[in-house]
Amino acid sequence: MYPPGTIVQLSDNRVGIVIAAGEKSILRPRVLLKTDEYGDRYDDHMVLDLADNAHLFIRSTIDDIGKRKDSFTLREFH
Repeated sequence: MYPPGTIVQLSDNRVGIVIAAGEKSILRPRVLLKTDEYGDRYDDHMVLDLADNAHLFIRSTIDDIGKRKDSFTLREFH
């Protein structure tokens, strides 16, 4: 459902890149967080396993985000 490399926005507005598929559910991958809920970039690498965070879910992918007024490009994540 969310292959590695997919950019996602989480339900708490943080944005990250899927780095591994979920072991128990394809809807619960491991995500390398890139920005916090305010759009500020993280200085350190933070990995979030959605399987361990039942209160969070993927709200949208880069395709959906790209349609929004506040869209961004892949270049911002390098």
